[in-house]
Amino acid sequence: MEVELKQLMADLQSLNQSLPDPSLHASLLKIILRVGHLASLGKSEPVRHSKVKDVCLSSTRVALEFYRAAREAILLY
Repeated sequence: MEVELKQLMADLQSLNQSLPDPSLHASLLKIILRVGHLASLGKSEPVRHSKVKDVCLSSTRVALEFYRAAREAILLY
């Protein structure tokens, strides 16, 4: 996925340079920034796993509260 994001970023930057209409540059810049953010997320360490592991090792009460909160969040979506 990292390779595809780099290729997409390069394509977007070349498109940005070749656009004749300057009013489109702001919109394209937003897309470029979002792709850059996605690329940085792919490089970050998986934090969620350690939090889930901590909850699993915690007391039963804390684990149950975490389960209920996660279940409610899933049901909302």
